[in-house]
Amino acid sequence: MALGKEKQTLNMARRRFVFRTNLAVLIFVALYGGFTSIIAAPGIVLGALLVAATTSPLIWWAFEYKHYIQSLDEFQSLLTMQALAISAGTALLIGSFWGVAEQFLGAPHVNAALLLPVAVLVHAFVQSRLARRYE
Repeated sequence: MALGKEKQTLNMARRRFVFRTNLAVLIFVALYGGFTSIIAAPGIVLGALLVAATTSPLIWWAFEYKHYIQSLDEFQSLLTMQALAISAGTALLIGSFWGVAEQFLGAPHVNAALLLPVAVLVHAFVQSRLARRYE
């Protein structure tokens, strides 16, 4: 019975983690898109405030991720860290590929600020695939 309760607590922690991290990334994308479409060339002070406001959801995302990993057992933590490494590497590869395509093929510019949202999407896919291996 205790194992079932432990699994239920873990599922609740996972749902909370998924909700909070997705919310943080959505807030970042909304702020980034909103601020860039409204404000073209802010001054130094306003620019610094916009950077702080826009990136604060990413700091929240990192805090939630760290807190979630600490709540897991060693095996689940290892799987989550593997998913993080794969998703970060994949996002960096996509960014590098796109940068080379911009340089040599004239592909449209994509801002590097969107690398973390790309990594989060890849992470969700990789995490689900790794979890299925051990179901």
